[in-house]
Amino acid sequence: MSGEHMKGQKGFTLVELLATIAILSVVIVSFMWIITHAFQFNNINSDELQATNIVREKQALFKENESKHTALQQFITNVTPTAEQEDFLASRPEYAALNLTESIQLTFRMESDQSGNTGEVPYYLLKMQDGSYIIHVYVRKDPDTQTNPMLYRLYIQTFKDSNLLSDTYTYLKYS
Repeated sequence: MSGEHMKGQKGFTLVELLATIAILSVVIVSFMWIITHAFQFNNINSDELQATNIVREKQALFKENESKHTALQQFITNVTPTAEQEDFLASRPEYAALNLTESIQLTFRMESDQSGNTGEVPYYLLKMQDGSYIIHVYVRKDPDTQTNPMLYRLYIQTFKDSNLLSDTYTYLKYS
């Protein structure tokens, strides 16, 4: 009796219904994956943009901010061949404008010279923090020019969670 009642009815079969649900599930999962990755990509781009802005800001501050420029120049004056350990301490009053998080370290970076020879070049590493970003400023130990004013190469890097996000080179005029 119930079977005869259903014979004239139009509707979906169980197979058609299951196929529709499977197709919709694939579409929804794909859409959610795209949205999730778009947000992650946006966060990565936001961090990189912020890091680039911090690098540019530090670059400008070292050149234009009198106290930071003076502090860097004072550091260069202090680190002579006879420099003592106290000349590298972050707590020195002359370096207060730099907002160092650690004492200054002597390190080496691989670089190529004008004739194409690659070798280790000594730099001083100054570590700073700007919010959740870590900034490394490498000051070349020896000036690039011996004329007055001397030019010291600075290499500035910005990190977040130990990942390098941005870097640039600039020069510090020392007179």
